[in-house]
Amino acid sequence: MTPLHPLDHLFVLTLVVFFPIRSATFGYRRLREASPERVPQVRVKLYRQAMLLQWTLTTLTVALWVWERRSWADLGLVFRATWWTLGVFLAVVLTAGLMLAQLPGVLRDYDALTRVRRRLSNLERMLPRTARELRLFWLLAFTAGVCEETLYRGFLFWYLRHFLPIEWVVIVGAVIFGIGHSYQGRRGIVTTTLAGFVAGGVYVLTGSLYLPMAMHALMDAWSGYLGRAALQATEGTPVDTTGLATAPPAGETPPPAV
Repeated sequence: MTPLHPLDHLFVLTLVVFFPIRSATFGYRRLREASPERVPQVRVKLYRQAMLLQWTLTTLTVALWVWERRSWADLGLVFRATWWTLGVFLAVVLTAGLMLAQLPGVLRDYDALTRVRRRLSNLERMLPRTARELRLFWLLAFTAGVCEETLYRGFLFWYLRHFLPIEWVVIVGAVIFGIGHSYQGRRGIVTTTLAGFVAGGVYVLTGSLYLPMAMHALMDAWSGYLGRAALQATEGTPVDTTGLATAPPAGETPPPAV
């Protein structure tokens, strides 16, 4: 197995310690404590800072891979045409198709959107509100799909394999991924740990990060879009020009979403 470089230990320390502390203490905490009029400004700033941080660390990781002449397969940045790859790809396409087919109905269902807002209540200030914020959020979703999978699945799995069997690598990697999202609260840690376990399993089965990247980015983008629609509808504010979500009738006060 390729030997470790001192920078590898530093990168792992960043994922295990710096990311959770930075996100919970210097990131989402600022958004949670911001005055209502400053929330949009802080939210956009956090989007941009998160993208910059993730792309920077990913670029440094790739640069180290080039410098050390390591195999791209060790980082998961290869495509493997296997039956597992085909099966997972078809499952992702089928799931995405079903979700898109149900989307118009969900966005017209006020009760369903209320439930969505309740599930995302711990991230409410992080969710996009305007069309501009939604576009930035989608860029952030793409960034998370590419960068977090490269770091938490590709790099971290390669690092942990120096010390652990693959079964424990998937479990430990998922837990570290969940802790990295500690700013989302207890529920968020559990959810992201499970998501990390699924993504890790797909990576192990297919030997490639490309499907986990696509799954990650699409799910984050979906959450941002649906969360924005839920906020619009349940607050009785005008919905964007797509007209897919409907607010309560004029004069009707929306029930609390908590």
